[in-house]
Amino acid sequence: MTSRRKIGAALVLGAAVVVALVAWGGRVTFPGRHTESENEIPGSAGVTIEDLIDLGSVKNGEIVQVPIRITNESASSSVLDEFRSDCSCVTIYEMQDGVKKKVGKMALGPREEVKVYADIRISGDPGVKRSSSVQFRESGERHRQVGIFFTPVARLYSIPQVAVFGDVPVNTALTRRIELRSDGSFPDRVGVISCSRPELFSVEFMAPGASEKEMFEKSNPGQHLLGNLDLVLRADKTCICEDELIVLNDGKEFLRLLTSARVVEEYQLSPGALVLPRAQSNGEPLYSANVVCRARGGFPVKVQRVEDDLPFDVRVANSGESTSPIITIRYSGPTPVSEPRVTYELRFKVIGGEKEAVLKLPVILTSRR
Repeated sequence: MTSRRKIGAALVLGAAVVVALVAWGGRVTFPGRHTESENEIPGSAGVTIEDLIDLGSVKNGEIVQVPIRITNESASSSVLDEFRSDCSCVTIYEMQDGVKKKVGKMALGPREEVKVYADIRISGDPGVKRSSSVQFRESGERHRQVGIFFTPVARLYSIPQVAVFGDVPVNTALTRRIELRSDGSFPDRVGVISCSRPELFSVEFMAPGASEKEMFEKSNPGQHLLGNLDLVLRADKTCICEDELIVLNDGKEFLRLLTSARVVEEYQLSPGALVLPRAQSNGEPLYSANVVCRARGGFPVKVQRVEDDLPFDVRVANSGESTSPIITIRYSGPTPVSEPRVTYELRFKVIGGEKEAVLKLPVILTSRR
C-alpha cells in the first residue's frame, strides 16, 4: 500500500507540473512524435525548423521545390547564415518579389517566421531511398540541419537491380526473385518473357494479385507493382557471369539486369595437379604428396579411387567423416630415367549428400636429371 501511495503522489505531482507549464505558456514535447524541433538550450534564440521532410516517390530527373519554414519562437532576435547543402543537386534560395535570390545572412526578429526554398534535382537508383540536407548556422554558434528524403522512381525498374547468385555448383539450379516496379507510366500488360542468354538463364513472370498490388501501393505511394520475375541460373560447366542480361517482352527489350554469379564444381581437388618427385630439404626426391578434396556443400564426403592399373598407392584419411578429406598419393613404379616427363591421370569418385562426381587428377612424373 505504501508503494502505491508513492506512485499515486508522483502522478499527481507530474500532472500539476504539466498544468503549470501550460498556464505559463511553455511547451511540452514528446520526442519521436513530430518532425519539428527547436533543441533549445539556455540562452538560445529558440529557432524551430522541420528536421525531416519526406517527399515520397518522385520521378527521376524532376526538379522539386521544397519550402523550409524557419520560426523564431523566442522574444530575442536571431541571425541565420552559412546556408549550404551536402549535395550539388540542391539549390538554396529565398523569394523576393517573385524572384529567386541566393540566401546570405538573414535576420529573424522575435516571433518572426520566414521561408527558404531548396530545389532538388531527383536522381539515383530507382526504388532506393536517398537523402540530401539543407544546413545553416544560427546566431553564429549552432549549426542546424534539415534532412530531405526522397525515393527516385522510373518508367520501369527492378528491385534489386543486380541479381547476385554467388557460387553455384555445376548442374544446380538457383533462383533469384526480382520485383518489377513502375512510376505508373508503364502499361500493365506483360507478354511472353525470355532473355538474351537462354543457355544459362530461364525467366518466368508472375503478375501480382489484386490484394498484393493494393497493399504494395498503399505502403509505397507513387510506386506501382508490375509483378515478379523468377530468374533461374543453371549451367552444365564452370563459368563466370558478371555481365548484363537483357530481359525480353514479346521479343522486344524489356529490362536490363546486371548479374553476378560464378558456376563452380561441387567438389574440387586442391591442388588440381601434381608434379613428382618433389625436392626435400636434404636433396633427396620425394615421390608422394597430399591432395585435399573440398566439398562446397559443407557436408562430409566419401572419396574412393576409381580402379586402374596405374603405379600409385593411394590412401584417403577421414573419408566419409570430413568435409575436406586428405588423399595421400605415392608413386610406386620404377624411377623414370629415359623419358623427361610422363603424365598419368588418377580418377576419384566423390560422394556427398545426394550428389556424386568423378574428379580427375593429372600426375606429372619427371625424370631425375
